[in-house]
Amino acid sequence: MSEETPKQTPSPADIEKAENLLRHAHIARERGDKVKADALLKEAQEAAPDSSMVLEAVGDDLVERRQVPLALAAYKRAVDADPENTALETKYAECVLMAQGIVDPFERPAAGVATYASAKTAIFLSAIVPGLGQMVTGSVKAGVITLGVWLLCLLGILLMPGGFTNISQMHMGALALLSIGALAWLSGIVSLSAKAKTAEPRVIVERPTPPVDKDYEL
Repeated sequence: MSEETPKQTPSPADIEKAENLLRHAHIARERGDKVKADALLKEAQEAAPDSSMVLEAVGDDLVERRQVPLALAAYKRAVDADPENTALETKYAECVLMAQGIVDPFERPAAGVATYASAKTAIFLSAIVPGLGQMVTGSVKAGVITLGVWLLCLLGILLMPGGFTNISQMHMGALALLSIGALAWLSGIVSLSAKAKTAEPRVIVERPTPPVDKDYEL
């Protein structure tokens, strides 16, 4: 029976080294030097393999390579390493939806940015599936609770005599469950609507293309 390799908390020096490597990997990728970028990312993994920052970068790279299951595993490890990071939680939730085929994995918006457009999209998703919009905007727990309450209410109504067969003569208990489920559904949409009103439209900032004729050092 194989033993799991114990996780090691990266030292401040390892984290600093990994940050530096990831920074230069990003520069190399912007310059179009994917070979150099991949090599630097690999060095960052070796320097701090259990760092949430490194695991997030690995997940991003795997999504770009269309390796969604592996990206999902990387994001899961990153969330476990840094459970308070809402941006990571959002990426993990989006990757779950990608793996399930609900979201196009190759048209993913910038993660961790709650813009007006993304909030409106989340409202649309919640109108289709209760709680789904909350999940993709980072409120995973709230979305799961909303979806769970709605499903439990739906199941309760189906198990009651008559169920949905005769809505005009529906059992009082079924009506109560229907009201609770509808309230949970609408509360999720209302909270997302409030977020859409307060979020600022995404501003696209044009950045200069990194020079390709200058070398860089770590």
